[in-house]
Amino acid sequence: MTHPSSALNFIVAHLTPAARRAAWNFGWMVLARAIGQAALFGVILLLARSLSPEEFGMFMTALAIQGYV
Repeated sequence: MTHPSSALNFIVAHLTPAARRAAWNFGWMVLARAIGQAALFGVILLLARSLSPEEFGMFMTALAIQGYV
């Protein structure tokens, strides 16, 4: 059985420059998405503590509608 890193090295060694760039960009895109989601989670936590239940409910409803649009 081969070691997982040797399989990864084999794949990376045979990527075209365009595929390497696409993989690099995909990695940055995933990282940016994760940071954005973590920031949104933090904002929601802060708003949950500072808004009244009615205001927070309106905010979450608007956020849910925005997610569908």
